[in-house]
Amino acid sequence: MRTSSGMTMHSLDEFMIRLMVNGLRPEEYLIVQYDDDPPSGDPNVHYSQVRRRPEGDYQLEYRAGGPAEHYQTFTANSDDVVTAFVAWSRGETSWRNAHEWKSIGDWFDHS
Repeated sequence: MRTSSGMTMHSLDEFMIRLMVNGLRPEEYLIVQYDDDPPSGDPNVHYSQVRRRPEGDYQLEYRAGGPAEHYQTFTANSDDVVTAFVAWSRGETSWRNAHEWKSIGDWFDHS
């Protein structure tokens, strides 16, 4: 997990994820990415991220490959974010069904 302040943690459990999500202040974010992801120059990366919006809700996103596979949703509930991060870190995909996702891949795919 990487924080908006630049702190990186390599070993995460649900307690730590919950602590970090609940501690987010407006405009702060967290990114969860596998340690073995390709180098940052490779467009095929997989991660999930959350940003606490000024309104107090959460902007939750995930990317499942190339730039076109980037999705976004919003939730007011920090438990939704924790559930998504924990399941994502385990390689599960069922957590996606709990939200309506908007594709935002066109924001990043400039080919």
